[in-house]
Amino acid sequence: MVHPRSLHVLLVEDDAVDVLIVRRAIASAGLPWTLAVAADASAATALLRARGGGDHAWLVLLDLSLPGMAGLDCLRAWRADPALADVAVAVMSTSHDPREVRAAFALHVAGYFVKPLDAAAGSALLGAIASYWALSELPC
Repeated sequence: MVHPRSLHVLLVEDDAVDVLIVRRAIASAGLPWTLAVAADASAATALLRARGGGDHAWLVLLDLSLPGMAGLDCLRAWRADPALADVAVAVMSTSHDPREVRAAFALHVAGYFVKPLDAAAGSALLGAIASYWALSELPC
């Protein structure tokens, strides 16, 4: 059995329903994650800049459809910034568009996941992500 690791998770998501699904999925799976939420790229960037060190790794779950700056543009800005270039990012989007998937992987995302439509599928997806990160090394 894979035991989930403690993570600081930054969910970059502007849809309140999607935020609620993620919160409930984390709680129902019993994941030892500390969740922060940012509704746009500017708030996400500020939270990442303020992140401290310590013994918890950071993972960003990034939506692509954000107000103001789109998720891919935000990711490009992070990758160009030496202070944020190595942050682990997984995309969670409603888009199946192969161009967006390719663009995200060209920006070195750790994964691209299509958002589930219900809570049960959301729990399963976050459980799979937790299992992956329990086995993977992350930059701290």
